Amino acid sequence: MAGAKVEGKFDITIHHGTLDQIFDCLKKTNNVYVQLVREFQPGVEREFGRTVTCQEGNKAPSWKNEKFVVDAKGGHKLVLRVYCEHFWRADFLVGEVECDLADLVRRAGRGEKFTRDLPITKKRSPMGSLNCSFGPTGPLPSSSEGGVASPL
Repeated sequence: MAGAKVEGKFDITIHHGTLDQIFDCLKKTNNVYVQLVREFQPGVEREFGRTVTCQEGNKAPSWKNEKFVVDAKGGHKLVLRVYCEHFWRADFLVGEVECDLADLVRRAGRGEKFTRDLPITKKRSPMGSLNCSFGPTGPLPSSSEGGVASPL
């Protein structure tokens, strides 16, 4: 559906992940975060959200159910980029999860709520998985975790 106009909103909650290895060769730990990106077409994208960094998440990072509202307007793909945060060096891209926005909007419009372990890949190689829930838009948590992801 790359050419189709996508309209609508849905919730995504990022729960936890499983990584295949430790990616920081200096500290021997993984401080992990997830960047949320809406892709409009290949090569045209915009970051619209980010989890907090899970300190020393190592091979099992957890984000305490960080919830975001995704506005799919104009996009065709949701990309979740998993990074290992570094202090003195550039952050390391562990891998990505790609989701079809039209499918997520359609399912949310029908009131579906579902949780999946999504494969994290990098250059077609498996790097782990990310456990996320999707569903119709609802209230955000009252804490400082999570956020509203709106069109930019």
